[in-house]
Amino acid sequence: MPAAPQVNLLERNQTDPSEWGRLSLWALNIGRIIVLVVLMTVIAALGSRFYLDRRIALLKDDIRDKVFVIKSTSKQEQEYRRTQDRLKVLSDLVNAQSNFEPLLTKINSNLPTELALQSIIISKGDAVIIKGSAANEESISTFVSNLRLSQSFEDINLDNLETQSENSNDYLFTLSATYIL
Repeated sequence: MPAAPQVNLLERNQTDPSEWGRLSLWALNIGRIIVLVVLMTVIAALGSRFYLDRRIALLKDDIRDKVFVIKSTSKQEQEYRRTQDRLKVLSDLVNAQSNFEPLLTKINSNLPTELALQSIIISKGDAVIIKGSAANEESISTFVSNLRLSQSFEDINLDNLETQSENSNDYLFTLSATYIL
């Protein structure tokens, strides 16, 4: 049996063996490679875009959750800060309390027996305001003189002196002074 003739419709080498033919073949091959590289770059860009979009969405959800947690604990944080401020004030008072003891001892040692103190206000600038009551004016005068003689106080002023009531002989007074450390 004779062999069936084979027909090849595509020529094996369709380009000219000339330089223009080889140049066009080279340009076609390089063009195919460039198209494939661009196509791979586009596919990679699309893939990374979907990945980054998903990542951004997850980060936004995390931020939204964390903002909710921060807002829900803001009242507790404010209370904590107020408590810390109060503790600092108390700590300062406890540290300053050792400075008050000599002051109160000086005031008490100069206090006449007929005189009763109602309040002592001590400010940061070593200013002292003393409020009290006395049975007579001489007790108040004795107290002011004793404070001046103790040399622990200066700028002693009797700011207010009034009778407690019309039926009573007791006097209410307010005295201000500066304590010398």
